[in-house]
Amino acid sequence: MPKEYPLELIRGEKDISIKQFWLILLTLMALALSSLQAADNELDAVKTLISANLEPDGIVFEIITWEDNSWDWAAPMLQTAVQQLRTQYPGIEIAVVSHGNELFELALKNNNPLKPSMQILQTLGDEQVEFYVSGDYAKYKYLSTRDFLPFVDVVPSGTAQLQDYIKLGFSHILLERPHAAN
Repeated sequence: MPKEYPLELIRGEKDISIKQFWLILLTLMALALSSLQAADNELDAVKTLISANLEPDGIVFEIITWEDNSWDWAAPMLQTAVQQLRTQYPGIEIAVVSHGNELFELALKNNNPLKPSMQILQTLGDEQVEFYVSGDYAKYKYLSTRDFLPFVDVVPSGTAQLQDYIKLGFSHILLERPHAAN
């Protein structure tokens, strides 16, 4: 005779107690607060460089994400970081290397009209921030040099470009989504 299981186990239903409910709610609230704290600390590497008061040879920011609309959070973060760095070190060289899905947002076909995040990046490009995308990865979407916004340089390999800057003595800063930090 087969064993009978309660219907709520078969359906995956489970009653939770008031205590469990409050524990779940408090956990969710703690996670939300920690993401706010992470947003406050998103530029810790920049703050550390500035407080050291020793001008680095340059800064290379790296962004590699696999989500859509990454520049919506990264562009304002980058803008703030560049402003802070250039206030402390006016002539510092700054580069950005993009070699994840976010690089496809820099394609011309995705920017008609120019999105607000791309306007920020274009302004940074006008202010001598160099932008590079990985040509190897761009090929997966059949994109070439002429398919990107004018301020973007396509290089054979984003990883190689990043390593070249590090070898030149540039400080490396990884741009991460604020809630993903810590």
